[in-house]
Amino acid sequence: MDALASSGSLPLHGSSSSDNFQPAFDLVMNLLQRLEDMEQVGERIKAMDTVVETLNQHVRVKYELRLEEHLSSSIMTCLSEDAGKDIRSATYRLLRHIIVDSSDIYHLHTRHIHLFLVRSLSRDSKHDVEKEQALRLVRAMLEHIDSSAPEHRLAATAIMRAVVAIAEQSEEKLRLAALETLGELVIRDIALLVSCDGLRVVLQALSDGPHDFSPFLSLAFLWVMDRPDTRQWLRAGVDIEASCTSTSTAGKRSLRSWIRSRTLRVSFGTPFSTCFSASLTSGTAPPSPASSVSPSAQPVRRADWPSGAQRTSTSALSTNGTEAKPSSQPEQHKTNLIDQYMAIMLLIFIDAGLVEALAELAADPKDQSTARKVSLLIGEVLDLASRVLPPMHAARVQALPKLFALTSSFDTSDQRLAASSTLLAVTAFDRERRVTKVQLVEDNRPRSNSLEDPSQRNLQQRQHVESAKLRMALSMDDTTFRNLLLETGVLSTKDHTKWAFETLMALLEGPLRNPKRLDEAMRASKFMRRLLGFFQPGAGRYSELRKDQSNLKYTQLGCTTLSTLLANPDGVQYLAEDKLLPQLADCLLQLDAHGPLSHADALLSKDRMETTLVSGYFEMLGTLTKSSSGLALLDHFKFFTCFYHISELRSREDLHIRLFATRHLATLLLTTAATASPLGRAEEWQIDLLVPQLYDPSPEVTELAVQVLDQACQETETLEMVVRKRPALDHLGDVGVGLLTKFLSTAVGVRYLHEIDFIERELEDWYDEQNFRYMIQLELSLAAVLKVDGGALASTTFDGTPPPHFYGELVKTQEGCEILDDSGHFTRFAEIIREHAERELDSEFVAQLKSGHIGSSERGLPFLDDEFILTDMVEIASTSPVYSLRGTAVFALALISSTVEGVEMLEELGWESVCTPLNGPTGLCIPMDLADLVYTPLWPAPELALPESLSLAPPTSHVEREALVALANLSNHILATKASKTLAKLKARHRSLFALPALYYRALEMLASHHYRLPVRKYIVELFELPMGVRNAERVVQAGEELRAKKDKGMATPRLDGEGEEAAKGGEGATSGFKTPAWAASGVSALVNGIEGDVTDDDDESSVDEAELILPVKTLTPLLTVKGFLLA
Repeated sequence: MDALASSGSLPLHGSSSSDNFQPAFDLVMNLLQRLEDMEQVGERIKAMDTVVETLNQHVRVKYELRLEEHLSSSIMTCLSEDAGKDIRSATYRLLRHIIVDSSDIYHLHTRHIHLFLVRSLSRDSKHDVEKEQALRLVRAMLEHIDSSAPEHRLAATAIMRAVVAIAEQSEEKLRLAALETLGELVIRDIALLVSCDGLRVVLQALSDGPHDFSPFLSLAFLWVMDRPDTRQWLRAGVDIEASCTSTSTAGKRSLRSWIRSRTLRVSFGTPFSTCFSASLTSGTAPPSPASSVSPSAQPVRRADWPSGAQRTSTSALSTNGTEAKPSSQPEQHKTNLIDQYMAIMLLIFIDAGLVEALAELAADPKDQSTARKVSLLIGEVLDLASRVLPPMHAARVQALPKLFALTSSFDTSDQRLAASSTLLAVTAFDRERRVTKVQLVEDNRPRSNSLEDPSQRNLQQRQHVESAKLRMALSMDDTTFRNLLLETGVLSTKDHTKWAFETLMALLEGPLRNPKRLDEAMRASKFMRRLLGFFQPGAGRYSELRKDQSNLKYTQLGCTTLSTLLANPDGVQYLAEDKLLPQLADCLLQLDAHGPLSHADALLSKDRMETTLVSGYFEMLGTLTKSSSGLALLDHFKFFTCFYHISELRSREDLHIRLFATRHLATLLLTTAATASPLGRAEEWQIDLLVPQLYDPSPEVTELAVQVLDQACQETETLEMVVRKRPALDHLGDVGVGLLTKFLSTAVGVRYLHEIDFIERELEDWYDEQNFRYMIQLELSLAAVLKVDGGALASTTFDGTPPPHFYGELVKTQEGCEILDDSGHFTRFAEIIREHAERELDSEFVAQLKSGHIGSSERGLPFLDDEFILTDMVEIASTSPVYSLRGTAVFALALISSTVEGVEMLEELGWESVCTPLNGPTGLCIPMDLADLVYTPLWPAPELALPESLSLAPPTSHVEREALVALANLSNHILATKASKTLAKLKARHRSLFALPALYYRALEMLASHHYRLPVRKYIVELFELPMGVRNAERVVQAGEELRAKKDKGMATPRLDGEGEEAAKGGEGATSGFKTPAWAASGVSALVNGIEGDVTDDDDESSVDEAELILPVKTLTPLLTVKGFLLA
């Protein structure tokens, strides 16, 4: 208790500095050494909690501890049976926080931790806390497990069998946690998962749920199927087909990956052929690239089914945001990676029978609702095929032979009518799609008739009204005008609430536009003086009004009054002599930091701006800026000086204003580039305003300016204009690198970047690190747009066009090609591609992407031709055992196909490119023979390790053999009842038998090698009267070593003869790749024939002959098993 008491003075919640390390280390050592001597349960638990808390606060202490010094003396004793479930739970938690690396796991295995974990994980629901902590420890151990150690492998299999039993028990509280553990094991060690029979449970969870867990399991299986060293553990046609045909969201999401596109064709496309056949039977639409792969991708529409008689997608076409923004510039055919992926996927779907399945569903007269939806889907597929496939393949899709055959037949069946309706719907869809695209282009085309624009139409209507009012004012006599002045109420009272607002506005917008009437209102009466006096800040009338909807009309009145005065030279002079503008200038000076008033007392303080109408003064100042006379008045009263002083205030909140100004400038720039400028470039004054934004002290403004310039620099002339400004972007770091990289595409930019040493720095940076970063960024962007992450990703702006690549931009100029040639980088990457080095997969990915970007330009393509690596890239796309590497090669080939020369070179190698109607490249290509791309040879199954039971000496007592047979029969639900009764009789007659360490070791080996449900595992563990502790654990392990030693000495080595030999041969023939050692056959002989001379006192009901009769022997494929015992 002294150690625990002293822990209260230790600053656990402070920083883990060197001053606090030694006290913390001494405290932990003291508590661990005294742990065994503590007798009270609460004292032990408190001590272990203190150790855990100290380790969390002082991480260095964890790395200085030597776990092996405390396991046998203190910690392991707390896991004994008599310690209690609370202490065992706290001990598992302590071990989880102490372990650091694989050496700690090794020491835990030397202390036989798996015996304690198996026992804890097999307990009932009363021990849920203990089971939870044990499962947490198992997950921590899996992070550091050493797969190369055989003893670790055997113990890990035993532990994971217990976890599997929990995962498949539906009413178990820890089932989801156990499933998550098995899901992690898919990534960490798929071989261990297969050996413990956990793959079956994970595949079941993939299809049956929990459904929020299935997408992540699907991603794990995609990772396993990617590389041959992990893919070999999945059985082609069984495990892979189970994951492919999953009907959950995970199955649909997993279609959006290169890995799954390869596994579609394993076993000759069986999964998808089965899927389409099932769709025809059930009457549901099969998956397709338009419905399963591409809804999350921007280039493809995801349309809701419109209402009406003709249910085509007109409304869907007109509401899509992407289609509503056609560019007026000449289309730049850059490679779109999403379109390239969808072209390959669509080709696979078509080859698997997608079009035939859709035609069959559309021609079904029994389900009109499904037929209408399928008609829309057919239209989407045809549209997609015409966009991403070559004409020959697209024509094969668009032929729709089955629908045309049914329509052209001479029968009058309902099927013919349904097929005709489908063709009409598809034709209407295509027609409306084309018309809608034309309308969208026409709507966005600059028009000479401004009446088409609602804002322009409203402006002209207002001008007509003002013209009518002006004509009325010119024709108004003096009596009528004076009566109007009196009706306003301004001349009779200063109370603004009694003024006739409508009459006042009509007077200002009409008669007062006449110079004669305005002069009479200013000179002959006090009308204008009283009206302007209402707005003067010093009067405290307008400035004190509350800011609500009813008072906003007075701001409108002030703006109209100023407009009326500015429209006449006499009105400008009158406004210059009035006190309104000087008082407003004084109010702005109050905001100066060196002014006489504090900001809180100023008229334009933040509080008054938010609660009163003083904010309307800025609208009035805006009215002054609309005319040259108003600007002259602002300059005369030094308003611009006031604005400058305000802009220098450190406390100003103008970030949102600067962001708004930058966005507005971007809108003007892009609008000018799209409409006003005949060359499609921005104006120079716009660039002059935008480039200084790069030096703004706010990172948000600079990032926005970089994005705007990056988008504007798509046009070469605009890019050269920006380069001439010589912007310095070094202070922006990685934010400005992308824009500087674009400068490489022009000779002017290369010279500028060479002057600032940017190219030399970036060459080394890209060769060492940036290539990998680019690859990761591109993968994340594709994952986001295809939503293959299994979770809810935020929306992305990635449209499928890869971001600029340094090497790709560098080779666009002759100067850049010379720099790349002198660096020798491409030669090194070409060597990596030629070697097909599977051990350096990251380098292979980088080399493929780099080569693709270099080959995407006419000047860069000779680099690939000189190194003769294009053939190697095509070979990688067709034969690489790493599926994701194949996908990267396809993307690289698509980049190469964006030039005319690249199209010709790929055509010679068996790849056909998609071209425009004018035979221009689009950056999309597909193999001429799909089998060359998606064919994947089947892989041989790895050899599984035989169970440890065959390495143990056979039992020497027929009672022990009978007990083992009954334990084995517990795994069979048909024989389990009889087996449990047999075990109950044996325990009643031979109670000491179930206290033998050797029999308990054999039982644990059976639990580790074969499948038992969780209740059965609990029954077997509780059947033995061998309380688990440190000493008994040593006895059990020692008994197992003695059994193996006896086996090694060859105590029982007779061979099978007769039927046993034939069975052994049959088992060996049924299992290709598995060899039957001599000691395995001797194990069968020992179990079947028994041992002579074995006589016990209590064998009246259990004899050797009876044991031989009830010993079931059955042959399973591919292994021969004796009631769960793996023999050969």
